[in-house]
Amino acid sequence: GGQPVPTVLLTGTPVQNNPEELQPLLRLMHPKGPCADREAFLLRYGNGQWREPKCASALAELLGAYTLRRTKAMLGTLTEAGEAPPPALAIRTETVVWVELSVPQRLAYRALLERSAELLHMAAQASHRQKREKPTQQRE
Repeated sequence: GGQPVPTVLLTGTPVQNNPEELQPLLRLMHPKGPCADREAFLLRYGNGQWREPKCASALAELLGAYTLRRTKAMLGTLTEAGEAPPPALAIRTETVVWVELSVPQRLAYRALLERSAELLHMAAQASHRQKREKPTQQRE
C-alpha cells in the first residue's frame, strides 16, 4: 500500500440516528481505524445502543477526532453563557453547484433507486468503457 490519501468529508449531521450510515463515513476517513470493522461497530453502537449514556459518550469521544462542530450558539451574537462567540468562526455560507451526471452515474443512481443489480452492473460496465475511451478523446 501507498501513503494514505488526505480526505475531507463534509456532512451536515454526522449522526442521523443511524450508526449504519455513520460507520461507512468513518471507515472512509480512516480505513484501518477503530470503525473499519462494520460488524464490530454495529455490535457496539447498533440497535439503539448508542442512545445509552455510556455508549453515547464513547461514540462522541470517537467522533471528536473527526469532527469540527459548530453550534448555533457559536454563530450567534452571544453564546449560551452570554459570551462573545469565538472569532475564528465565520458566518456560514452556502454554495449550490449543479452538475450533470454522466451516463454511468445516472445508471448507477437509477439502479440503486430500483434496487436493480442488473442496472448496477451496466453502470459499472459503462464507467469502465468511459474510462478507457477518455485518453483517446483527449489526444484528438
